[in-house]
Amino acid sequence: DNSDVVSSCRCWFNFIYYGHDPKLINVLNGGLRKWLKEKKKVTDEISNIDKSDYKSSERKDLVKSKQAIDQNIDEKIFTLIDARSRERFEGKIPEPRKGLRSGCIKNSFCIPFNDCLNDDKTFKNKGQLKEIFKSIQGEGPNFGKPAIFLRTAQCNLKCTWCDTKYTWDWKNYDFQKEVKEMTIDEVKDAILDLEIKHLVITGGEPLLQQDDLADLLSFLKPDFYVEVETNCTILPNKMLTDLIDQWNVSPKTKNSGNPLELCENNECYYFFANQENCFFKYVVENESDIPEIKKFVTKYNIPENRVQLMTQASTKEEISMKEKSISELAKLHNFSFSPRLHVAMWGSQRGK
Repeated sequence: DNSDVVSSCRCWFNFIYYGHDPKLINVLNGGLRKWLKEKKKVTDEISNIDKSDYKSSERKDLVKSKQAIDQNIDEKIFTLIDARSRERFEGKIPEPRKGLRSGCIKNSFCIPFNDCLNDDKTFKNKGQLKEIFKSIQGEGPNFGKPAIFLRTAQCNLKCTWCDTKYTWDWKNYDFQKEVKEMTIDEVKDAILDLEIKHLVITGGEPLLQQDDLADLLSFLKPDFYVEVETNCTILPNKMLTDLIDQWNVSPKTKNSGNPLELCENNECYYFFANQENCFFKYVVENESDIPEIKKFVTKYNIPENRVQLMTQASTKEEISMKEKSISELAKLHNFSFSPRLHVAMWGSQRGK
């Protein structure tokens, strides 16, 4: 690939689109130029490829239609990333193809492809993070324990009551100001400097960056106890699963404002329901949320002793007003109750 890995990435995507196993398709990091510069072996022999009865399986789910893009402009169902140069994105230079208008799709965000590459055209290894800080675990079974929080950026859901919208709501928050890009070594060093061996990985949605998280945890384990908070819509890979001590799964219900088809992922529900180190936390507004929660618990055979109800609140006043009634609902329906200590103590303050 003499195009500085641009064409090979496109080819990689085409193979996956037509049903090939992503684990078997790779891009040569740095491309052919780096390979030649390092004087690695090449040949001018042409390989003979045996004919076969090839059947492809088209992955249409990997491509968004124009209708979906148009709908997303107003409804903001997903985050649309534009990989062109920032000058093309902002319409400051003409498009190289005749007949194409300059500029970008409304509400899209620009992460130029070249910004993902080092000078030698190898891929940068950076995660998108919001913050790393020391606090105490304010929710779930480890309530009250000192912990380090690693908060990742980006999320695949858009909850109306989300108290960390600064990790994904780029209409109201500045991506460039909110998001830090750090290498795995930089993240590891920042965590080690805080001198606590209990790590809580939260978001946003951390599993959007699970490969990087698995690499990070391979350095931290077995010294650290690791919790991951996730919304039950992305299946974790085996490498990450083997490194996690506790899953805090918070599936979303109708009260989140997300479409049901985005919130309920059957495969994820069944996977987490069968993990003995998994606890389910449901955010509850009032009693009307209980039938939906009980439906999921029954449908996926989730043990009741691993289900916790948690008050929907983002201020001290809301917690004080609603927490008692939600705890009574938990007791009435044989579920556990999870406090929200961070909100009760600090409200919507960040980094607490």
